[in-house]
Amino acid sequence: MLTPETLAKLTRLRRLLKADERVVLAYSGGIDSSLLAYLGHQMLGDHLLAVTCVSPLLPPVERIAARRFAASHGIRHMEWPTPDLDCEAVAHNAPDRCYHCKYRRFAALLEYARTHGYRAVWEGSNIDDLGQYRPGLRALRELPVTSPYLGANFTKADIRDVARHLGLSIWDKPAVPCLATRFPYGTELDAPTLTKVAVMETLLRTVLGEPLRLRYDGRAATIEADAKRLARISAKRKQKLLQCVRQCGIAAVQFAPDGYRSGRYDHEDNKKTPR
Repeated sequence: MLTPETLAKLTRLRRLLKADERVVLAYSGGIDSSLLAYLGHQMLGDHLLAVTCVSPLLPPVERIAARRFAASHGIRHMEWPTPDLDCEAVAHNAPDRCYHCKYRRFAALLEYARTHGYRAVWEGSNIDDLGQYRPGLRALRELPVTSPYLGANFTKADIRDVARHLGLSIWDKPAVPCLATRFPYGTELDAPTLTKVAVMETLLRTVLGEPLRLRYDGRAATIEADAKRLARISAKRKQKLLQCVRQCGIAAVQFAPDGYRSGRYDHEDNKKTPR
């Protein structure tokens, strides 16, 4: 049951969505953009196009999730290959990597929208994002991109509450951010290494569940998982998991003593974003 305040926000959000008439949505497959895709489809039908930017930075599990959710709800969906690693700041994993990546992506989406008769480009930032270290928000301020959740004063909790109220299975979906967040700032990123980390995370996730991150600095890897879940796994099974990672080409690997920590590299660099 939604609170009167959240219901009022949802009413305002739907009104904002309907006003744009023909829209391109930046659709990652996460809960924020998935709910926006669902509500936008309710308001606009096939006049909404959900676009997933596909590059080595996108975790394969998110690409699959985006496809499945769109297909199951009849949402028009397009995958858009983006040459993110052609950008020097992204390839060098600079601290402001997200700004450069988002600027390039949204500039391209805006051009696509303009040439194909769409009135707006939406994205899924919410109020909580404004209080975190998010270089990508700078790109959104510099470009004419619409953030409907901000217009309706939605928090992350509101998004989850509404998704649950609507019976969407993604209401408690954990965040699976860009694969660049698995590497310290300044690490050179390339497609084979990103793919390797993605494959190993997929394997580890089958045993360790979420949250799960494989942090890798180019020499050694650290597996971060829920500390309580790790405590229930036998030492023998943990060794087998470590051996699997070694067989994938990373000789030095260990479990993080403190378990999963969101935004580990940002904390180490005195920044604030959870990932």
